[in-house]
Amino acid sequence: MPFITARQFWFGLAGAMAVCLFSSCATVKSAFSRAVGIGHANSATNVGGSSSIGTSLDAANDVRLPAQATAREQTLGAESATASAAISQTSWQNEMQVAAPESSTSVAINALPVSLQNDRLPGTATNEPLPAPSSASSERILGLRDAIQLAVSNNPDVITMRAAGPVSNAGRLAAATYPWNPSVQVEVAPYAHDINGNQLATKNLVSVSQPIELAHQRRYRIRAAEAGWNEQQALIAQSELTASVAAMRAYFDALYRFGLWKVAQDSATLQVQTAQAMERRFLAGLTTPTERTTVHILERQSQRTADLARVDFQNALNSLRSVLNLPINIDLDLGPGLDSYTWRPMTSALGHPDIAGDAAASILASADSIRIAQRPDVYAARLAASQAKANLDLAKANTIPNVSTGPTYERDETGTLFLGVIAQMDVPVWNTGGPAVRQRAAEYQQQLITAEQTRRRAVLQAQAALQRYAVAYHFWQNQRTLKATSVEDIRRVVDAFEHGQASFLEVLSVRDSLLQDRKSQLELLREISQASADVVAALAVDPDCLIEPVADHASPPGA
Repeated sequence: MPFITARQFWFGLAGAMAVCLFSSCATVKSAFSRAVGIGHANSATNVGGSSSIGTSLDAANDVRLPAQATAREQTLGAESATASAAISQTSWQNEMQVAAPESSTSVAINALPVSLQNDRLPGTATNEPLPAPSSASSERILGLRDAIQLAVSNNPDVITMRAAGPVSNAGRLAAATYPWNPSVQVEVAPYAHDINGNQLATKNLVSVSQPIELAHQRRYRIRAAEAGWNEQQALIAQSELTASVAAMRAYFDALYRFGLWKVAQDSATLQVQTAQAMERRFLAGLTTPTERTTVHILERQSQRTADLARVDFQNALNSLRSVLNLPINIDLDLGPGLDSYTWRPMTSALGHPDIAGDAAASILASADSIRIAQRPDVYAARLAASQAKANLDLAKANTIPNVSTGPTYERDETGTLFLGVIAQMDVPVWNTGGPAVRQRAAEYQQQLITAEQTRRRAVLQAQAALQRYAVAYHFWQNQRTLKATSVEDIRRVVDAFEHGQASFLEVLSVRDSLLQDRKSQLELLREISQASADVVAALAVDPDCLIEPVADHASPPGA
């Protein structure tokens, strides 16, 4: 029984493999170059760039969606152009930026204040928390900037969100790889006889085929992956902004609680002095037993109030530790009080610190249109719409079947040699791809609605934050020139009472009025500090645009 000779077999197989490698070499090389190019583009990206996603959103006019979706898309495209012009003026810089050759979804992500990026604490770049202190009595001196840095470095949500960055980057590189490999088919039939029983030559067949995407699906996969990666960077920036604002609120609240505790302590101390003066006057027969009893009741009441104020301060410190992700056994020194900070006008946050009057009012009126687009959550919503658009285009492209083609070599039983080309494709009978297109179209419309609603919510938040800060700043400006109430003012009233120059009721009335004045000053400082945090959250601006530390004051004791 004759078999195919080794020479014939290896000759045919070598020829088929050579054709296979030649046909797939260009595709593999292109995919590899694309993947490497993206990696180099990522590593060489500048931090402070700016770009727009409006192109990818404007390209949605070819989608057969309801007219509402088209109108939303045009609105988003116009806003994206406005955002691109405003990005260059922002003081918040992006963590990373990718310039994709085939995609228009790359975007500058405003992540952190410039001063934060230049002065980050250890653990930020590696997503590792700061090391725990060596002893329970260790102490950290925290200013506002230090608290923000610790929050951005140690916040669990930020660390978790950053860990998702490599996942998105891996998906981007996977999308740049051509998904189809060539296939090789080898057939050998050594046992062949004709109808008369005569033995025939061995039949052998070798064919190589390569699937080819006719609708350029690869570009849409890359576009969707790029949009997803940029969206992840926007979400990271949003988590860092949220952590920064939470740190500001907790820090200012702790300083406010410290101020209340200090007022309560001073009140208790002065009440003790009043009680001692009352005792001396009672022994001299100058006061009644009723006044003596009343002053001792007020003494105990003021001491309990001071103790409760200290508990509130301790709880505020614990809340601050929780925001900063610090152990509970760390003593914190918050540095100066609320009166050690000064606040700047709203135009400073918008990049125009020297403008006032009607020009300032005009800038404030248009703040929502020039700053809202910088918010990371608005970026993320737009990038999600861009990704949905790319997925819709991919679904449309998949309605065109792929073609598998390549060379074939055959030698039949009679020794006849055949060389040719084969082609194969699916016939879209049962699955035409229409349901998938309709699903992706609905998802795209959903993302357009989400992006529009996110923008509207951001506009309302910005308007509310600007109005709140404007009112608080106006009252703070009017009150800062007035003389602040001090403990000495109250002590002079107590001395006047001891020398018989004031009655007991006058002492109580003046003391309550002065203490209430100090509390109202603290309330005003608390309001403007929380209003500044609202502005930072609403416009994604650097806190240094609004807040400026002044001369050092006495620090709150550690807790």
